Amino acid sequence: MFLKRLKLESLMMQVLMMFLVSIIIFFVTTLLATKLSFEWGMLWFGMGLVILTIFIHSAAYTNSHYKTLYVVCFVVNMIGTGLSFGTFFNVESVVFRGYLIPFVVAGSLLIAYLYTLMFQQRIGKANTSIRNLWVVLIGIGMVSAVGLWMEGSNIDVALMIIFAGIYLLAYIAFLHFLLKSAEVYRLASFYSFGIYIIITIVVISILLEDGFAVEALFTPGDGNTAKQNQNIQ
Repeated sequence: MFLKRLKLESLMMQVLMMFLVSIIIFFVTTLLATKLSFEWGMLWFGMGLVILTIFIHSAAYTNSHYKTLYVVCFVVNMIGTGLSFGTFFNVESVVFRGYLIPFVVAGSLLIAYLYTLMFQQRIGKANTSIRNLWVVLIGIGMVSAVGLWMEGSNIDVALMIIFAGIYLLAYIAFLHFLLKSAEVYRLASFYSFGIYIIITIVVISILLEDGFAVEALFTPGDGNTAKQNQNIQ
């Protein structure tokens, strides 16, 4: 029992490092994407990368180098997620303040670390109430960020907090699945797919809600021009 607990604790620290790497790749890719002007093209390029990783993930099931393949999926999917987020700033012409990244990452890591410590203390015990409490607290933080976003002056900060919240919720789910399956690399790949899908859907939904017609997704060039053409019509 002691050895099993020790192994789980070690795996949890490994997952915590994966969380840190994933959120750093996400925000750094977002920052780099905002320096380019491909707008919707960034979204499509990221989607193409993720579709490629679906085949890589499937191949990993029967490949002796499955760990490497799962890591590739993990990294590429995080890049794709960052490209989706970067698309929002390019299309909406909103400034992304990259200097805030260390603060958001540090805050997210602290929350994830505290949850991990508490989770480790309750290995083998009922931890549903603890999990639900943290989910509610993170949810409150995300809702508060929506209020900040509605003010319109700190859109980048609000979205960074909301998406960091999505990462944290996915991390909590990751740890709980870890108790049922010790296949860390495979879970990490699924974790990256889940985050990509959720964040990409959120980004597209926001852009469409802000007045970008569906055809704008398939229009090369300036997303703002597509929006202006729609308003003229």
